[in-house]
Amino acid sequence: MSNTIHYITSNPMKRRMVERFIRQRAPELKVSTREVSFYEPQTLDENKVIEYKAGEAWQMFQCPLIVDDAGFYI
Repeated sequence: MSNTIHYITSNPMKRRMVERFIRQRAPELKVSTREVSFYEPQTLDENKVIEYKAGEAWQMFQCPLIVDDAGFYI
């Protein structure tokens, strides 16, 4: 089994943050970044957005992966 997880992002700041997080908490894992920008469904339901992005990434790469989404609410 591979010890590499692929982080799907087009944001270099997020990439560095995730690499640092994984290095501190799971040093046995190697993070590989795949720079991809996805269409994001326009909804306030973060679960729908992340499920969509994860599904698209899985169809493209079919490997262990991380996707994320962030929101700002007032």
